Amino acid sequence: MNTSGFIHEKRITSVELFQVDVTVPRHFSTGNWHTRQHVFIHAEAGDHSAWTELLAAYNEPGFDLQSWSAPFRFLSGQSIGDISTALNVSHTQWPVPVREAIELLLTDLELRIAGTAYLDVAGSLSLSSIPALFCILENEPAKVAERCAIAAQRGYSQVKLKLFGDSDLDCEILSRARDVLGFDIYIMGDANEGYGGNTATISSLARQLLHLHDRGLDACEDPARLTPGEWVKLQELVGGLVLIPDYPLRPAWAALKTVVPGMGRCYNIHPGCCGSLSAAQALSDRITGFGADVMIGDDSLVGPGCAVWQQIALGLGAVRVEALEKPDESDMYQQCLLTSPVSQTEDGMIELTESLPGFGIELDTDKLQELSTDYRLL
Repeated sequence: MNTSGFIHEKRITSVELFQVDVTVPRHFSTGNWHTRQHVFIHAEAGDHSAWTELLAAYNEPGFDLQSWSAPFRFLSGQSIGDISTALNVSHTQWPVPVREAIELLLTDLELRIAGTAYLDVAGSLSLSSIPALFCILENEPAKVAERCAIAAQRGYSQVKLKLFGDSDLDCEILSRARDVLGFDIYIMGDANEGYGGNTATISSLARQLLHLHDRGLDACEDPARLTPGEWVKLQELVGGLVLIPDYPLRPAWAALKTVVPGMGRCYNIHPGCCGSLSAAQALSDRITGFGADVMIGDDSLVGPGCAVWQQIALGLGAVRVEALEKPDESDMYQQCLLTSPVSQTEDGMIELTESLPGFGIELDTDKLQELSTDYRLL
């Protein structure tokens, strides 16, 4: 019997969408998020189910789940094989996050039907544990210090700070962070290209980054919008400061054509933006092949997407994972969680705790529907 053919003949019998609203503000160099809408996605093929999550909208008080759900409607009743074929016809048939979510659902379903855990087939670089990256999105130094104290109390060894393209503010943020964390904890900064507008040359950008490095910054993600060649030159100029490209890796299939060695010492594969698990895996292989590290970022996820991407990070042999559950922002996932093969330890690590088919996540759908802002069965 051809097992692959048997799996591809299985049909999606239902798709459920659960809207989860988050009202905790998030601050970036590009602006502020005051509210955001997440959608937990549950697909079934007979007795087998799959879960993933998308950040659907932010600062959109009139978000309409019914309208947003349109790209997912065709899944119900379609065979896994036909959906896979549709995914491969064109990368542009769906928005990048939607295409990514569909591929993750299919991966989960195929592995569950086969009775195989994702990490059993992920590859030779697979890990059993990985450092969790605690992300702080505050633009007030005093609030940064408060969040750093929480990170230290919870045992994290790596912290990510948002930077805002304002050298004085960013230096103050770093100083306050180091006052709390000391110098044993690894600090990344993410400027979201915030230093691009005031940077006339690569050398002047390098001087600004080295100033931040002197204040305790270990790594900087996306300091400015740069060409691949400019990334390489900047990494040469900033020496021990690790550069981390993120935007240049979006989507993953495009980055496979443009990424080059030396753009940074670590490259960030970003959930919700890479568009394809298979392309992300190929991109990770390309990056590690020329001697750089890979990390898995975050899309402000609060639910099953975290456990999915934590397992992907383990499978890729990544050096850290940022996609962490955020019960301080929303605890609906924790209230409804039945099973997950990964958990967070008291010393700030994500570890594999058991082997479950697919990505292994199960939620109480009745309770989740009760707690959700909106719900759609497709």
